Amino acid sequence: GNPYTGANRVSEFYAQLGLANSFIYTPFSEDPFITPQAPQTPRQTTTDQLKAQPDPYNQLTVTDMGMLLRAIYQCATSEDGPLITQFNGEYTPIECRKLLDVMTYNRIDNFIEAGVPEGTRVAHKHGWIPDTHGDAGIVFTPGGDFIFVTALHNPGWMEFAESRVVIS
Repeated sequence: GNPYTGANRVSEFYAQLGLANSFIYTPFSEDPFITPQAPQTPRQTTTDQLKAQPDPYNQLTVTDMGMLLRAIYQCATSEDGPLITQFNGEYTPIECRKLLDVMTYNRIDNFIEAGVPEGTRVAHKHGWIPDTHGDAGIVFTPGGDFIFVTALHNPGWMEFAESRVVIS
């Protein structure tokens, strides 16, 4: 019901999962009517806040997103990992498998899924804003399954025609 409460719950989940460099303090939106609210307690991260110049209200790292995908994958395939061990039964292997199944329906024919052979199963979540494009996914192959996370940034504007080729 409250987007700020939801954002805070996501940040708490990240912290409980051990994703120390990712948080959401405000709803993600380019809506001019949503004014970011400063967090009551700023999150300390190891991310270089000067060099990276990240958004002070919403941050994630590709490492943390890879760890999140790994946790989902472990939950779904080996019925183990931090989603099972740290959340007291809140997540089940069946739910994790359903989550991966839903992620395989994210078909945009670009980014990670465009860079794998036809018919290869890819569970991924893509995203882009004017200056940043990214994709995070699990590629299921006969030779083994792989987690890929990538984010590209270009100050001002990121050309989709360029980013899609690099990410795929």
